[in-house]
Amino acid sequence: MKMKIWVIIFLLGLCLFLGFLHPQTDNPSPVMRQIVETVRLNHLTPREINDDLSKDLFQYYLDQIDPDKLFFTQKEINKLKSYELMLDDEWKNASLAFFDQSAELLKTCITDAEKSCHLALSEEMNLQQTETLETQSAKLEFAKDEDELRERWRQVVKKHVLEVLLALEAKYPNESFEINQKNAIARTAKLYSKEFENLKNREKNTLLESYMNAFLKVHDIQSEYLSREQKARWEAEFARAFFGIGVELKIADGYPKIDELVAGGPAWKSKQLERGDVITHITAADNLAVEVGGLELNEVINLLKGEKGTAVQLTVKTTSNEIREISLIRDKIDMDMTMAFLLQYPLNEKNIAYIRLPRFYDGEEGCAAHILQAITRLNEAKAEGMILDLRDNQGGSAREAIKIMGYFLENGAVMQAEYQNGNHRVFEDTDGVAQFEGKLVVLVNSSSASASELFSGTMQDYGRAIVVGSHATYGKGTIQRFFDLNENLRDDEFSYGEVKLTIGKFFTANGRTIQYKGIHPDIVLPAENQFIPSGERGFPYAFIVEDLPVTPVAQSVCTYSDIEKIKQLSMDRVSQDGRFQIISQRAEVVRDNNTNSVISLNYEKYKAAKDKERVSAESVKNSFIETDGFAAIPQIANIQDTASVIRHETWKEKIQKDPYILECYRIMNDLFYI
Repeated sequence: MKMKIWVIIFLLGLCLFLGFLHPQTDNPSPVMRQIVETVRLNHLTPREINDDLSKDLFQYYLDQIDPDKLFFTQKEINKLKSYELMLDDEWKNASLAFFDQSAELLKTCITDAEKSCHLALSEEMNLQQTETLETQSAKLEFAKDEDELRERWRQVVKKHVLEVLLALEAKYPNESFEINQKNAIARTAKLYSKEFENLKNREKNTLLESYMNAFLKVHDIQSEYLSREQKARWEAEFARAFFGIGVELKIADGYPKIDELVAGGPAWKSKQLERGDVITHITAADNLAVEVGGLELNEVINLLKGEKGTAVQLTVKTTSNEIREISLIRDKIDMDMTMAFLLQYPLNEKNIAYIRLPRFYDGEEGCAAHILQAITRLNEAKAEGMILDLRDNQGGSAREAIKIMGYFLENGAVMQAEYQNGNHRVFEDTDGVAQFEGKLVVLVNSSSASASELFSGTMQDYGRAIVVGSHATYGKGTIQRFFDLNENLRDDEFSYGEVKLTIGKFFTANGRTIQYKGIHPDIVLPAENQFIPSGERGFPYAFIVEDLPVTPVAQSVCTYSDIEKIKQLSMDRVSQDGRFQIISQRAEVVRDNNTNSVISLNYEKYKAAKDKERVSAESVKNSFIETDGFAAIPQIANIQDTASVIRHETWKEKIQKDPYILECYRIMNDLFYI
């Protein structure tokens, strides 16, 4: 009898859990109630749940579930429109009526879209026909009816066929056009078949998570809902260690593109992948090839992760448009940590240090401890200047950043913060010692975010460093905290996830906000994306924060004279530097591609445009060549591990080819001799 009772209790608990995320429409959703209450009590600026929020939520959610306007017609949108001003009431009452209807409607529309896709692939395809396609969905309206949507699918499918065709021609140059076209259509059909299979098999709870997130995102872009599995992935990323293949990715044109290979990882060891390659499919242990176009970045990362020793197969389109099948074995990935070098160049007799900090990571031994160890070694080597590279550093632990700022200052404020409860706090360095007293150049780019911006901004406030980089950093100046949705639910058996909420704002030492506008470097260098809106400025519902009243700060560790002359010398060099000229030309191509989003679907014109784009991208890649006499000498601790040695050797080659680091070195030279 006792066994039966426990079985009944377990089954009841299971039913409650499954009903929690997705209850029946006429039953209130506990997770919605928890999110609303958690936001009301803890968010920095909780929005009033009214018609304005309802309209924003309606639009944001539609943009998430049909971002390319390929499923809903205006007829379906009109059906859903009746809810546009009712979502505030639904969230107050924890009702999922709108969500349920949208999910069922989307399911039907996906089935119809699959038919349109198959129809486009089965009909004769004229690749010589002159026609165009708008590739930016934001510039499109929803199709007015089924006929217009079928025509949109025909063009989208044709574009995909053209893309695959060019890749096949690069791989099989001796094959006839007709055979390559036939194979391109067959491959495209296979790709879409898998994609629709994945869409139809997608769990409803996955869609519901998008709805929960939409409510949080219309408060601000940094707030989000994370399931238990998503939170575990977030923690692994923050700790910088997990099992995978060792690639850093970014989404470009809907597909994951390799942004960096982790030195020593399986992908790096294979020598089969390189930066810029695009992943189109991932096949894991179940032998199901998942088409990854359109997936969120965290979904792609989840497919690549797995148990140590397990296999994962990638279908990759290389930078030369070749399609490759690559098999890799997952292994433990220790992400890049602090790396230190001494730079040598005939231009300068001074010992100049270079430190790369990829993230303000925390842990048993965080980045502050590693930076201090590097500074100790560099001081022993009598380094008189340092280039601190924070490019692509998306932040991390503010606590670690505060410690590191103190290494370059004797004392004083390093950060200010204001919180949801109205508290204002000033964080200070109080040890009275600057661990590094030499000249400092901080290198940033548009992906330098959060703690990176705090560090560079505070060094700028004090006049302690010259900040060099692209036109502006990312612009994230807010503080987030996780809240467990289980906290008030009297149920310890299941995890209902957490919400990450914005609870405060941080400011540089003198009270400047980083939020939205970012940090503007003292010396601006050309960048590929310099004309494209980036960072928080590119998102809806991003906070715009006012500066605090100015708090004067000063330091005497290391000061710089005649900064305007230093800037002018750099501008003169950069204007004459062939590599920066190529980067500037590439920036114009990127701007034009972003502005002129209508493309030709005529084979010859499409091929010519892609060839122009490829040549432009390769010109930048080929411009990163070694400079005669410019050398980087790794500064590694006495206790060396193989992975650390590999990382240093790999990065050493990059330093010696990087025009941005060389220009920072030349700026440092100016600081010493002018």
